[in-house]
Amino acid sequence: MLALVPEQENKDGPLTAEEVTALTERLQAGEYLDEYLLPRLFRRPREAELTYASKEPRGEILAQTMAVPLQTVKHFGAADENGWTNKLVFGDNLQV
Repeated sequence: MLALVPEQENKDGPLTAEEVTALTERLQAGEYLDEYLLPRLFRRPREAELTYASKEPRGEILAQTMAVPLQTVKHFGAADENGWTNKLVFGDNLQV
């Protein structure tokens, strides 16, 4: 069985056949994989941001948003001993 150690890690290329075999054996044995392998096995999600000339900063938009109380549309079930109940509310995500 091939031992996987961080020093042998090839950060840029795909896994070698030996590495794939070693990983398969570890997974079949019910062992967890080391953290340093995660970037090689899974893609990192990328964040995209829409930018344009007149775009206002997020903080400014939040500061200008008027606070409006949520409006209960429907209650589900009975309230428990603490007064908690499930509700469907009408409101804006920006205000919540």
